[in-house]
Amino acid sequence: MKPLPLKPVGRVLSVHAVYWCVVLALAVNFIRLAWLHVEANGLTRRVTPYTVTLVEQSSGILYTTAVRSDGARLLGWDRHGAGIKTPESKRLLEFPNGLKIEVDDAKKIRSSIQDRARVNPIAYYHDPRNSCLDWLVSAGSARPQKLMAKRLLNGYRAAQVRDERSGSITSRALDYGCAVIGDEMPLGGGRVSIKTLVELRGAEPADSLFYVPAGYLEAPPSRYASTVNDAARDDYYSKHRPD
Repeated sequence: MKPLPLKPVGRVLSVHAVYWCVVLALAVNFIRLAWLHVEANGLTRRVTPYTVTLVEQSSGILYTTAVRSDGARLLGWDRHGAGIKTPESKRLLEFPNGLKIEVDDAKKIRSSIQDRARVNPIAYYHDPRNSCLDWLVSAGSARPQKLMAKRLLNGYRAAQVRDERSGSITSRALDYGCAVIGDEMPLGGGRVSIKTLVELRGAEPADSLFYVPAGYLEAPPSRYASTVNDAARDDYYSKHRPD
């Protein structure tokens, strides 16, 4: 009986390695070309600072987004008040130098990492001159996002954008850096998460929003918020501590 032919394992691995290298190179090149496209069409501009707070109608949770003119960004949410047994107040701070700090003000915990390789200047890029559409749409990608209308919402000129994939409808203020001033997100089963505007201020955010008290305990992400990926998150945290 003839012996079975051996598979060229080394060659297969080599082909796979080349394949993924090509995919990575294409992805990096796409982002580079997309950003050049945005620049070439005059869409780049100085960041517009603002602070906006929304409330989710069903839960009463307050969502705050604050953007500074230097590009620093805050995402926060608060749940407190009558009937809430365990108040919660959390913030995610992101800075242009790659520093990210997750803050739990209720537990007085902070979790800090810094990874300059992941700094993406267009991660949250929206421009009123492009109807506040995602920058990938500006670059000609197939992201399923569509401008539905421009109208007044709570006294602000707004662009209503629908994500065809999720069905969500987001309203962004055209005169305030495309700040989100309304959002409707289908949750399935006929349920819809509706967020409405509480307050919008078109100025530099308060310094207190980005302040983290020195007495807060520095801890890995699993202490901040436990998930199924705790081991991977804590490993990444240990390898990317701030300078």
